[in-house]
Amino acid sequence: MTKFIRLRLTSLLVFAITAAAESARAEAPPKDRMPDYKGTGQKPEGPSPLLWIPRVLAAPLYVISEFGLRQPFGLLVRSADFGNWPVSIYDFFTTADHKVGIFPTFFVDFGFRPSVGFLFFWNDALVRNNDVRVGFGTWGPDWINSALVDRYQFDERGSWVGLESRFTRRSDLLFFGEGPESLDSNESRYESTRLEVAPALAKKFYNSSVLYTRIGLRTVSYGDGTCCGDPSVAERVQQGAYPPPEGFGESRAVGFQRIDLAIDSRKDRPAPGSGYRFEAHVEPVFWPREHAPRGWVRYGGGLGGALDLTGTQRTLSLMLSAAFADPLVGGEVPFDDQIILGGGIRPPGVFMGGLMRGFKFGRLTDRSAAVAQLEYTWPIWVFLDGVAAVEVGNVFGPHLADFSADLLRATGVFGMRTNDKRDQVFELLIGTGTRPFGEGAGLESFRFAIGTHFGF
Repeated sequence: MTKFIRLRLTSLLVFAITAAAESARAEAPPKDRMPDYKGTGQKPEGPSPLLWIPRVLAAPLYVISEFGLRQPFGLLVRSADFGNWPVSIYDFFTTADHKVGIFPTFFVDFGFRPSVGFLFFWNDALVRNNDVRVGFGTWGPDWINSALVDRYQFDERGSWVGLESRFTRRSDLLFFGEGPESLDSNESRYESTRLEVAPALAKKFYNSSVLYTRIGLRTVSYGDGTCCGDPSVAERVQQGAYPPPEGFGESRAVGFQRIDLAIDSRKDRPAPGSGYRFEAHVEPVFWPREHAPRGWVRYGGGLGGALDLTGTQRTLSLMLSAAFADPLVGGEVPFDDQIILGGGIRPPGVFMGGLMRGFKFGRLTDRSAAVAQLEYTWPIWVFLDGVAAVEVGNVFGPHLADFSADLLRATGVFGMRTNDKRDQVFELLIGTGTRPFGEGAGLESFRFAIGTHFGF
């Protein structure tokens, strides 16, 4: 009897639930129809098949971003956070108070010799607020890049006064001839040794703005070394590929004064990255030879703005830059003191860096340059940003005299880099560069760089 009552109650309960569900379904309002946004009275269609065109075109970048960067690096970041790697590594290479340390560095820029080395730092060296930095990278006696910097901070913003010395010897430097239409097939190498010593001052003000100046001595000499199986500059000249570069083979000791002004409305992180930036640079150089003294001046600047799309450092920026090199005494400017475009580790005295990064350093050389740079950056990790950029520009004759849209080139870069102002820089970049637009703008250059190097 009890079992019969239990079965009846269960049947009634199932019937009640089913009836309630049917009632709710019957009373539910019908779904809204898709609005007729076009006003045609026709049934809306699905996504246009034309959308597959940009999807297919963007597929290589997506594959690189997703499977070459985001997922592998995401796994590494999660493992590092879980295992507390950053703190452990930092503790291993520094003293207990973290004021003294030494870190290994390496850098590979395909098309050049790689380098391995170290970064040494000593904070509060001998006296409080005095910081010493030593960077060294090498790949044998004919590839040396080093710097020694001693800076004393004198205010709360981080302004400093100090002494900088830099030494570079490289036999893998590239030269393709001068001008916007220089040929990639004229690739050649030369060896150069540069030494700079200069007292310096940096005054920080108004958010991220800074006035930086230094006055010092620079020596430049040339050797007969070359590398990588490429002809030397002298061999290319003998072949008639291009005329002898101005000043090539002439060792020189010059005095210079450098002034850089950057007015930047953006604040340091974690503040949003929106704002504007104005840059101005000038560097007169004097070569006081007993007979026929010479002198030249390099100057330029840039203007741009950045928009943080979400307030979380997902930033789209546009920067317009121009640079010039003009003689003051003697009528000419040495080829390696002209305006040089292309990415990579640069010798001391290079005027404006970080432009047309899809080309190797030294690919474009002439008396002036103009570049427009559109860049998007987004956070990947605490100290790393993803970067994607398109640049349009080229080098030209004196004062952009032969500027033409047909002579412009384009570069594109994609990768990641450190986002803070630390002395050790990490970057991974994949870049391409094109021929001039008037020649069809076909791809001409490929660049791949990865590693760490000192950034002071």
